[in-house]
Amino acid sequence: MATGQVGNVNDIPPGERLITKVGDQDVMVVNHKGDLYALSPKCPHLGLPMKTGEISDDGPCITCKFHGSKFQLSDGKCVEWSESVMGIPGTKALGNIIGKVGGEANSPATVFKLEVGDDGAITVDTA
Repeated sequence: MATGQVGNVNDIPPGERLITKVGDQDVMVVNHKGDLYALSPKCPHLGLPMKTGEISDDGPCITCKFHGSKFQLSDGKCVEWSESVMGIPGTKALGNIIGKVGGEANSPATVFKLEVGDDGAITVDTA
């Protein structure tokens, strides 16, 4: 694992995300209302991208748009597992079936340590 500078706080305004690499690890930095979080951009369920997942204030959390699994940005804790398919209402039963394949149910998202220097530099540690 590695540590690396991924940008500056001015590079990621509130509501935006940055996908980058630290060493060999893909990293997504999220700015939610001025608070920064670093996590894997891949859902632990099927490895699908979470870059465009909805960010909610409860947690705050990111929801995988493909099947509705929801993860806290701060620690990756899974608070909902495969509740739908592609966010389509009425697909919960199918979502529950899909939730039985791929990663272990209720697996957490991978989060990384993030620090902001006095100069605004964002450093992520993937160890």
